Amino acid sequence: MNFLRNALAELLGTLAFGFLSLSSCLFTEAWGITYLTPLFFGLSFMVAYYSYMPFGRGHFDPSLGFSLLLTKKEGILEFVFNGIGQFVGMFLAALTTGGLYLLVGNSRAFEGPSYPVYSLRDGISGLSLMWVFFFFAIMTAVFSFFYLQVKSRKEYNAASGLILALGYALFGALSLLVVHGIPYVGQPFLALATNIVASFLPNGGSADLSWSETWIYVLAPFLGAAFGASIYVLLNHRLNKLKGIRIKDVR
Repeated sequence: MNFLRNALAELLGTLAFGFLSLSSCLFTEAWGITYLTPLFFGLSFMVAYYSYMPFGRGHFDPSLGFSLLLTKKEGILEFVFNGIGQFVGMFLAALTTGGLYLLVGNSRAFEGPSYPVYSLRDGISGLSLMWVFFFFAIMTAVFSFFYLQVKSRKEYNAASGLILALGYALFGALSLLVVHGIPYVGQPFLALATNIVASFLPNGGSADLSWSETWIYVLAPFLGAAFGASIYVLLNHRLNKLKGIRIKDVR
């Protein structure tokens, strides 16, 4: 069945994307070039996307899948099975990266990089916390809107992986500047999987883990995807209406 094949492709693609991006975090921190982390995230997504696109949707992101569901480009069954595949793939990626962290942490070539976790470690609270939430939601809204525009046109399918890769890199770099160095995570399962694995790793960053803030990384992308999908539907409805008026005028 097609949705099962897509789900398997999402699992493998998310595993590749998650492992490449998370492992790059270890090395950029070890080498003192963390400012390049967003770039590696984008490159990791592009490699996984073009590797698995022939076999499935290739979005590796439940929030993007949610935008497809809301615009009726993806069915509920496909969304659910893809989501399961994405979570399993990201969890396996977090586990394998955890193994790599243990190896790298014991290596003399590196000075003990910490396992990447996603929590707000700067004591942000109150209004600032909501600012981070809406900032992530707005970025995902823009991201999902352009994703829908590209995916709706067959002639842009070849470029969609590059657009998504640039989006991850750009928004990741922007968040480092705007939100006190907190990385933008548009993939909700990325935060969940890494935080779960980190809680079991010795010196893996679990001491800095704040589960009370994980909701930001989970809910903000879904809210942003819903907003981006709504704007997409409204604009396309308006454009289709204008096209209809023009056709009538010509007649």
